[in-house]
Amino acid sequence: TNVNNAGILRVPSQIDGKTVTHIGPLFTNGSTDVYGNNKEAGNFLGDARLKVAQLDFSQINTPVTFYAASGYGTKNLEKLTLPNAAVTFTVGRVFQNSEKLRTVENSASIRNIGQEAFMGCSSLGSFEFSNLNGITSVSTGTFSDNNSLTSVKLADSITEIQTNAFYGCTALYDITLPKKLTLINNSAFFNAVSLKSVEIPESVQTVGASAFKNAALLKGDIILSENCTTLGKEAFSGTKIENIYFYNAQCEIGENAIPSAATVHGVKG
Repeated sequence: TNVNNAGILRVPSQIDGKTVTHIGPLFTNGSTDVYGNNKEAGNFLGDARLKVAQLDFSQINTPVTFYAASGYGTKNLEKLTLPNAAVTFTVGRVFQNSEKLRTVENSASIRNIGQEAFMGCSSLGSFEFSNLNGITSVSTGTFSDNNSLTSVKLADSITEIQTNAFYGCTALYDITLPKKLTLINNSAFFNAVSLKSVEIPESVQTVGASAFKNAALLKGDIILSENCTTLGKEAFSGTKIENIYFYNAQCEIGENAIPSAATVHGVKG
């Protein structure tokens, strides 16, 4: 792999006559998936991971799978351009701890985003989910411990926000939740200390334990529709929620789910 003087690596659509279909770990040696269909082809970046500032996959026009930890350790990566075709991130830390990553282009190509894909990418200020209509879930820990992410608009196709998805996103102040969302899992927005308001869609069935715990600026009203059957332990603990309305009298409410200062209403109105 060759990184030019500007720190840019452009990955071609074919290497040695083989179509690029897999991207394997950038930091390992020897035995992991890389380019083409040969799963024993060797490592992808090797020591180049310490130099690369831009990774450009835009020449690739066929579906590609990024394997677990394929971008882990790219400490100087600032810009990522994904392929112009369907992209799958397998489970596990695809670009975790790329601390200087600021820009992800062609995000609409993503069809599946694995766990902790951008965990610890502390310079990534925004991410465009709204055009990712092939995605149904924000996976576990996808953006956890990102203290630069300020706003996220989720695609209409997303039905689940998994555990720790936005855990510790301390700069996040604006989140638009999709209308078909059914699950906000445990600690999804734990310690999102800049989040000021949130509208829970009528479709939501479960708000998990500690889902919004310690979102210290979160205030206003929370409305849980007749579809909501579970409000987990400490779901809104440590927030400034003023009123919470339940439309389902059978909704199970966990211990300390509601701040002590909040007023609980059976039905709004």
